[in-house]
Amino acid sequence: MRELVEIIGWIDFNRDDTRFLLSQFYEDLLARLGKENQFAGEFHTPRPVVRFMVEALDPQIGETVYDPACGLAGFLVQAYLHMKPKANQPSDIETLCRNTFYGKEKKGLAALLGSMNLILHGVTSPNITRGNTLEEPTSVAPAMRYDVILANPPFGGKGDRHLQQKFPVPVSATELLFLQHMIMKLSSAERARVGVVLPDGSLFRGGSFAEVRRILVEYYHVFAVISLPPGVFAPYSDVKTSLVFFRRAERSEQRNSQTRRETLYCTLPLPDGMKKFTAKRPIHDDDFAGIRSLWKQWQLWIDGHSSDRPVPLFADLRSHARRDVGGMLAWAETQDDLRSRKYNLQIRAPDVDQGSDVPDPEVLIADLRSCVGELTACVQRLHNLARYGKADGSIPHELPVD
Repeated sequence: MRELVEIIGWIDFNRDDTRFLLSQFYEDLLARLGKENQFAGEFHTPRPVVRFMVEALDPQIGETVYDPACGLAGFLVQAYLHMKPKANQPSDIETLCRNTFYGKEKKGLAALLGSMNLILHGVTSPNITRGNTLEEPTSVAPAMRYDVILANPPFGGKGDRHLQQKFPVPVSATELLFLQHMIMKLSSAERARVGVVLPDGSLFRGGSFAEVRRILVEYYHVFAVISLPPGVFAPYSDVKTSLVFFRRAERSEQRNSQTRRETLYCTLPLPDGMKKFTAKRPIHDDDFAGIRSLWKQWQLWIDGHSSDRPVPLFADLRSHARRDVGGMLAWAETQDDLRSRKYNLQIRAPDVDQGSDVPDPEVLIADLRSCVGELTACVQRLHNLARYGKADGSIPHELPVD
């Protein structure tokens, strides 16, 4: 222990290169903990996915960035690294260190590690709080809303009934509760925007899922849905996921009247010869090269800086042979397209008959697993009610213990 204290005493934390080396070591340590399953992958989002999402939303100095399920603060750290080169004044650094990055995490150890992650990267006053995000009041003051929201919220879980009733659309799925929370936390700034990882099942399931999607499509501009290949979260989860991006719609029509009603759809391709990503061959930054190029063109289009739509419309693409854009299958769908299929946001191949909108088999399997988990939880609650008179399984004091 004395030797460890002496080693730490030699470290000059005021030197930029020292802090950089420590931050790199810390990131490697967190990644190793994830690989060794010490966090069961629940706090780990692959760095290439994080980097792309941050680049896609392009947060600027003066904007606030929020992650409602921040885990180890990967999104917030990457947002800081993205914004730091733009800091030209001492006041910019002060803003980044104190008044830009905000996160909330339910588990104490993850919140602690996330705060340390931000500090080692240079955010001297991280605004990470510990608590259950879903227990926050649904009435949000303007000062507690954020310009850029990035998140990979927990999915596959179930929110307690008292939490469900707090939201406009009561639903048990945690990913839908977090999505509604993000909508309420979005600031009124004209460029306010969200990037979120969602399981594919939430893009096509009916009932409450469809109602939340209706709110997104009708009152916001869902400007991109990017389908990730299988295995992106291997070995922690086999659930097929997509990246969904949306923003305030009020000023979208002023930038380009057509883009308020258009959504970019893109399927990120797998490397040649691969059927899915694996722990031995995880997703890399290079795998996003094609979509990065396309994204810049799409951003120019939706912001009114280009008169050329970089991808064909869905109806036009279906009338021709299958076409790739930069090695990817990509197209645009209108708001009327999404309405006509009852706000189903699922990626669909334009060269396949969409009469029945049959989901991908892997998506169906993932959704079935989720339903089985929900059914198992319901059966357990029924068992607890029958035996103990309480759904949570706690034994009332007035009942004798067997």
